[in-house]
Amino acid sequence: MTQYHAWRKIAETTPAAIIEIGFLNGDRAFLTEHTDRVAAGIVKGIDCFLAPNQTPPTPNQPQGG
Repeated sequence: MTQYHAWRKIAETTPAAIIEIGFLNGDRAFLTEHTDRVAAGIVKGIDCFLAPNQTPPTPNQPQGG
């Protein structure tokens, strides 16, 4: 998505990301009924991106994976 139109509307030095969290046709119930979990997942994803070796695994994620 390097040519995505939104990238032309911000300065080249401005950090930006496109975050996809699901599809409204199949994920609507989860996205609308568990907004706290959705937000927490976005935060964890950003944390992992910024410091991949410092983010602890989630309870369901095996160690070293």
